[in-house]
Amino acid sequence: MKKVLLSIVLGLSLIGCSSLKSVPNKKILGKSYVLSSSSKDYKISLNFAEDNFFGYSGVNNYFGKYEVQGNNLKFDAIGSTLMSGPTKAMNAEIDYLNSLGEVNSFYFYKEQLVLKTINGKKLLFNEIKD
Repeated sequence: MKKVLLSIVLGLSLIGCSSLKSVPNKKILGKSYVLSSSSKDYKISLNFAEDNFFGYSGVNNYFGKYEVQGNNLKFDAIGSTLMSGPTKAMNAEIDYLNSLGEVNSFYFYKEQLVLKTINGKKLLFNEIKD
């Protein structure tokens, strides 16, 4: 049942965003990251494909489209599965997803991916290397 719901939500989000244009950035394309401030109990991750992103936000899987122009980055049409979990993990997930929706730029600092929001908040990610 969860897979069916995820497929429906993903399909609807992709249809709604078909006009979004993305310029892939070779620095992030195909890469996987983990949020450096993640708890050991839940690892918040972020992955970049050609024109979409996806990951684990502490309790749920999330996904959507992104747009890159130079160092400007915008996440759009963020969707997620709808499971509940421990309060601490749910609060971290809500904070993370809200921050992700406010990201407007990115850069690299000492081998970390830094996402910066419109309010100046920084999300630091370490690359997951195989």
